[in-house]
Amino acid sequence: DLETTIKVCLLLANATQKGFSTDEYDVAATSIEAKLSQALLFQSILDETKPNKNRSNNSIARGEKSSPTTIRNELFQLFREVLLANPTLSLEQDVIGRTWKYCFYGHIKQLRCQITLKKETGEFAIASAAKGSDVVPDNLEQELLSFSNSAIPLYNDLIDQYTKMLSPLSQTSNTKASQDASDDKAEQAIIVILYRMHINLGDLYRYSCSTKLAEECYLKASKLAPATGNPFNQLAVISQSQESLTAVSLYYYARSLMATNEPFDKSRTNMLSLLEDNKKWLEDHVRDDDSH
Repeated sequence: DLETTIKVCLLLANATQKGFSTDEYDVAATSIEAKLSQALLFQSILDETKPNKNRSNNSIARGEKSSPTTIRNELFQLFREVLLANPTLSLEQDVIGRTWKYCFYGHIKQLRCQITLKKETGEFAIASAAKGSDVVPDNLEQELLSFSNSAIPLYNDLIDQYTKMLSPLSQTSNTKASQDASDDKAEQAIIVILYRMHINLGDLYRYSCSTKLAEECYLKASKLAPATGNPFNQLAVISQSQESLTAVSLYYYARSLMATNEPFDKSRTNMLSLLEDNKKWLEDHVRDDDSH
């Protein structure tokens, strides 16, 4: 039909403008396939892999001259476009997981490690820092806070976009079996990705010390995937950081481990750590009349 023809023409025009050979890709997937391929190249740079000496892709050369911050920003834009264009493929390709790992958590983990090292030794292992790192050894806590805060609106926007995607699917009146199956698959993909977005957003709020907002995200995640343990583990972590909520933390760790679909195994180690800390606290605060 005319509408389909127009869409195909637009895809062809877009592919031509970007310099891609449409013969190498399925026309309907040209843009997404190209973005995923480009994303892999940026990932390899962030992973510090050795690229092919014979490569000729201009974006790689540009990436090598860019800072990690620039590469992460460009990578996020690629992932965002794929996520909004095709939730089903995004789930299959773990785009939301890769977004978190490469665009955000990789840098956050590096900052947190440096902060821990600073607290333990008062020094920084500059010599062992990763090549090409953009971590500055001063004001790391502020850098972590600033970076987390800058990522929060990006995740909020993605969540808003994905929430809007659910409404048209739930209101569809199409009775064709094939279309219904496709809609069901897309809806399930959106829900799973929304769940993971809320976990990631909750972590960002936790890193930015916004405990209440982090709790809200984890609770929403638990409603999107009630049989999974990860949200309850995160709620336990927040509770454990508050001395008066030890019992609440224990409850959430138990719920995490008892999840019927995906128990969160790390909760077992966390629970043992909680019990050990509690035992130590009791030993340090023993009263004279408790010694008999």
